[in-house]
Amino acid sequence: MSDRKEQHFSCKSSWPDGPWKNEPDQVDWVDEATGYNCRIFRNPAGAFWLGYVYIPKHHPLFGMDYDHKELSKLRVHGGVTWSFPNSFPNDYDDEERPEEWEIGFDCSHAWDLMPTVREHMKHTKNGRSYKDQAFVTAEVESLAKQLKELEGK
Repeated sequence: MSDRKEQHFSCKSSWPDGPWKNEPDQVDWVDEATGYNCRIFRNPAGAFWLGYVYIPKHHPLFGMDYDHKELSKLRVHGGVTWSFPNSFPNDYDDEERPEEWEIGFDCSHAWDLMPTVREHMKHTKNGRSYKDQAFVTAEVESLAKQLKELEGK
């Protein structure tokens, strides 16, 4: 297993109890199977996860907008909702990777539980479920595998 850099930066004392209280807020790693840089990042507004894979400039999907038909073919939780140059604004990453393109997804859909959004916590019986660190990591690695398969095409 590759080294994973975990970071904790949210004050979770006011958050409701749940598995999110013991999870980090960001994890960066290199996917062993593909060699791609990967990240999961907790959105500070709703405490839900976002997942990203960073593809190299030579990849055929580099530069495509998230709603491009080729990106819509990728199977990931809720579909691809982000595709952008590697410029995700945060203060926790000291690495610059200008030759990479972010492709990602989020866990803030109608069926996802967002721990710090009070309205979501009231309606947990409506089928909403929290997508935890393990789930999002597996989705990112699945996305990385799909992207690697397309790299040579």
